[in-house]
Amino acid sequence: YWGESYYTDLIDLRLGGIARELELEDRQSRLQQELRERMAMEDHLKTEEELSEEKRILNEMLEVVEQRDALVALLEEQRLREKEEDKDLEAAMLSKGFSLNWS
Repeated sequence: YWGESYYTDLIDLRLGGIARELELEDRQSRLQQELRERMAMEDHLKTEEELSEEKRILNEMLEVVEQRDALVALLEEQRLREKEEDKDLEAAMLSKGFSLNWS
């Protein structure tokens, strides 16, 4: 028995990661929509403030994409680690004469 807190922590991390991914996806979508609306006007008709705001939105979008990429990589790393732990557990159980079926 590995303790309930171990599995609770894994579940919390996974659900938290999923929630964060959805939050970032929503933020990216809203930024893209806002940028599309702003870019509908030709640049030579925009004020310096409007051009600066477009640049800020674009930079924020890039940050959100980077955060999403990092989160996806973290979740994938966690998934692979859990898979390896399952293999180790199965090997330990098999070595003691137990038979497991993970399907």
